[in-house]
Amino acid sequence: MKLPAILPCSERAQPTAYDFALAHLRPVSGSRFLDIGCGGGKGAAYLVQRVPGASAVGVDISDRVLQRAQRGHAGAEPRLLCLHAPAQHLPLADAAFDVATTVMTFHHLRDAERVVREVYRVLRPGGAFVVADVDRAHWMGPFFEVMEHVFFDRGTRARTAEEYRRLLEGAGFRRVRVLRREGKERSFIFWVVGEKPGGPFGGMGRVVAVCRSARRTDPKVDVGEGELRAGYGLVGDAHAGLSEREVSLLALESIERANREHGIQAVPGSFAENLTVRGLDLLSLRVGDRLRVGPTLLEVVQIGKPPEVAHTYNFRGVSILPREGVFCRVIEGGRVARGDPVRVLPKEER
Repeated sequence: MKLPAILPCSERAQPTAYDFALAHLRPVSGSRFLDIGCGGGKGAAYLVQRVPGASAVGVDISDRVLQRAQRGHAGAEPRLLCLHAPAQHLPLADAAFDVATTVMTFHHLRDAERVVREVYRVLRPGGAFVVADVDRAHWMGPFFEVMEHVFFDRGTRARTAEEYRRLLEGAGFRRVRVLRREGKERSFIFWVVGEKPGGPFGGMGRVVAVCRSARRTDPKVDVGEGELRAGYGLVGDAHAGLSEREVSLLALESIERANREHGIQAVPGSFAENLTVRGLDLLSLRVGDRLRVGPTLLEVVQIGKPPEVAHTYNFRGVSILPREGVFCRVIEGGRVARGDPVRVLPKEER
């Protein structure tokens, strides 16, 4: 049966839907994606091809489309694994993914509350869930449901933005927002994005850049990995060994906010931090808190810099490290790399 042109599907919606999600989330190198209702694997493969070092797991309940995925995208892309699994019972570890996507699939899913809880479980703190689907409140929404019932799936149920908001917030997601493509505000397709909160203790972030510079007055450059030496800092960095502020950390979210507010294009290292971290509320830390960064152990010695302490570097006239940087000493050294987990240790583990 030929697919009616009025009905979008995940294969037809790609790569536009995934591009839109990438543009808003800006996932970093090494991100791990989960694609629910992956079909032939085209969307999941597109994600790993667009984001350097990324990997993806796709899940679907159709043996036929998974066989097609294995012959095509999954078979050709070693960073993509496609699994036969229901979205209500994901055979995946807790806190294993940075981003979960589902494109033109959610309206097919039964027990939506359980699906959203499962997605929440497998996302790391700070991770995002992206749903691209039909807006039930649009005048075409009911028509879409009727066409789906006639041609494909009698269980199809489109939802409104408010229904999605309640679903995601009920599972624990925060900052739930509804997005539409610019110039397509009247389209009956929208994106719903929710974030899994990550409190400091027991929460986990991830290293997105390891940065160093040869001179203290230079911006730092992401070198991908490096050695943190106890009592010293990042080997090869101009700031190492000068004080107890051996390693500086800055949140990627702080860099992104500075870019939006000041119209600049800073990247990790632009503000002279050693480790750029995503998904952890660094400013909720206190002096004495300890962080496990990959195999290393750091202790917070200073939050920001007092006015009397000089900070000689800024990017395009903007300096945020003195306000939002976290400075640590290295207690246990080792190699750290992009993608390493960052976990704040509860008091009983220190």
